[in-house]
Amino acid sequence: MVRSRKTERLGESGWTLMELMVVLAMIAILSGIAVPQYSQLTSQMRSSAAATQLLGNVHWARTMSLRTGVPHYISTGAGGGVVYQVRRAAVPPAIDPDSDPVIRSVDLSQSMPGISFQTNGAASDPWGTPLAGAVPSTPLAFNARGLPSTSGTFVVSTADGAFGYAVAVTGVGRARVFRQNGAGGWQ
Repeated sequence: MVRSRKTERLGESGWTLMELMVVLAMIAILSGIAVPQYSQLTSQMRSSAAATQLLGNVHWARTMSLRTGVPHYISTGAGGGVVYQVRRAAVPPAIDPDSDPVIRSVDLSQSMPGISFQTNGAASDPWGTPLAGAVPSTPLAFNARGLPSTSGTFVVSTADGAFGYAVAVTGVGRARVFRQNGAGGWQ
């Protein structure tokens, strides 16, 4: 039997309407599952990145204090988001956040929306000290030997409190990042 080219093309049709609808339904279901997960992952990664950047600036302030012999410190700004400044004491050993020069100014409120300094239900910092506020009320200052004036904890978290990270500095100047677990503790 001889077939013409025209009948072969008609027999080799593409997708049927039913197959197309099934594929589109599967794509819609998968995207419905993936979008909320992506949003949650993005929020977690932003808070982690903000805490890591803050940790890097704490290390940098301590290193600059050791290198220059002049106290450097981190002071927090007012307003929403993660806003802080690394400053150098103009008249060592006195620290004056109103007049000391700013070495680095960090404002993550625009680049990382929904991330801020807050406690979000954490009762204590990673060392067991009760948290009265989200950030130290006094600047975290390092002397010429790289030792902090006091230990301190910065709590960086998402606005909804789902993810939180603490940048904790011990009395000997060791700084670490801790992640908040679901029970209000740190790991």
